[in-house]
Amino acid sequence: MEEQVLEIMAGILKTDREALQASLDSRDLWDSMLRIEVVLAMEEEFDLRFDEDQLAELDTPRKLLQAVLQAQE
Repeated sequence: MEEQVLEIMAGILKTDREALQASLDSRDLWDSMLRIEVVLAMEEEFDLRFDEDQLAELDTPRKLLQAVLQAQE
């Protein structure tokens, strides 16, 4: 599932997987609109719903990846 999450992120962020994985802790990979787009794609793909408190915490790709993986456990 991690691979699928990274593929979705990379597609939306228009970057390759290697660059994404090297920058998972960076807030510079997305602006607020891209971040929302990625979150919405994750919610749709994995049938998830993040509440407002969770959304505030999902400020890096790694945190979003971890949240998606945790929600699927």
